[in-house]
Amino acid sequence: MLIGIGSFNSNQYLIKNDEIEESDGNEMGCLRIFQKIASSINSVHNTNVKKENVYELMQNGLFKDGEIIDITSIVNEIIYPECGKFAQEMKLRWSINNIPNVIAVGVEV
Repeated sequence: MLIGIGSFNSNQYLIKNDEIEESDGNEMGCLRIFQKIASSINSVHNTNVKKENVYELMQNGLFKDGEIIDITSIVNEIIYPECGKFAQEMKLRWSINNIPNVIAVGVEV
């Protein structure tokens, strides 16, 4: 299985015997998730974070009022359910019981 996660959507390819057997896509893209994270951070911490800054904030934390605020819990509350929905969709679409051992993921931001 090959999964490509882009800015606005994702594409999945089911590969058997070195050939693409099926392909599909959905709306789970990095910028969509980053927008949800930015909105949540802004709501919780009364800030004006933009989706374009979320990647840096995930690496370094949120700097506010002279201190670094860990946003890990906010990020996890959004990313884990999104990834869970994504995995569930693939399982239902292609009758996959287990995620294959080899998954290639490409991310564009």
